[in-house]
Amino acid sequence: MNFFRVFEDSTVLFSWFMLGDEKDLFMEMSGEFFGSIEFPGEKVTDSGPEGKKWMRAFRVVHKDFFEFLKTEFNNGLLKWGEAPEDMVTYYKSVAGGAGSAPASTPVV
Repeated sequence: MNFFRVFEDSTVLFSWFMLGDEKDLFMEMSGEFFGSIEFPGEKVTDSGPEGKKWMRAFRVVHKDFFEFLKTEFNNGLLKWGEAPEDMVTYYKSVAGGAGSAPASTPVV
C-alpha cells in the first residue's frame, strides 16, 4: 500500500501546467508537490532494504523531473501558447540544449 501511495502522491508534480506563470508561486508549489512523497516514502524506506533501494531509485527520477521543471520555467519552455506550424524548429529554438543531458546514474 505504501508503494502505491508514493506513486499516487508523486503524480501531483505532473500538474505543473496548472500553476500559472508567476515564478514565486510556481517555485513554491512545485516544491510542495515535490515534497509530497516524503511521508509515504519514509514508510517504504522503513519496510526493509528492498524498500529503501526502491525509494532511492524512485526519488532520483522524481527529482530529475522537478529539476527539469525549475530549469525550464526560466527558459520559457513551459509556457503555453499558440503552436507554430513547424513545431520541430520551434522546439529546437526554445529548448536549446534541453534533453541533451545524460540520464541519471542508476541507484543501486
